[in-house]
Amino acid sequence: HKYFSLFVSAEKGEAADSNKILKAAEVLTIQTLLMFLLALFYDLQSPSDDGSCISWSSETSCLSRKSLLDSSQTYCMCSSTHTDDSLTTYACSYQENESTVREVL
Repeated sequence: HKYFSLFVSAEKGEAADSNKILKAAEVLTIQTLLMFLLALFYDLQSPSDDGSCISWSSETSCLSRKSLLDSSQTYCMCSSTHTDDSLTTYACSYQENESTVREVL
C-alpha cells in the first residue's frame, strides 16, 4: 500500500530516499485532487443560498430549479401565505438539501 510504503521500506540508500519522496509527492497530489473533487461535488449538490428564491412569485417558477445530482430535490420551497377566494399568494424561500442515496448513485 502506498501509505504504508512511505514509512516502511526494505530499500536503503539514496535511491530509496528519492523513491520515498516521489511516493510522498504522489500521495499528496492524489489527496489534494480528492479533496478538491469532494468540495466541488458538495457545492454542486448543496449550494448556499444565493437569494434568488425570494424573487419567484409563482409556485411553478419557485420549484423549477432542481438539484444537479438528485432531480427530486428542489432548490427553493414554496408555501402558501394568503388564500383569497380567487387568489393564492405564494412565498418562495431557500430550502436546505438533504443528503440522499440517490445523489450518490
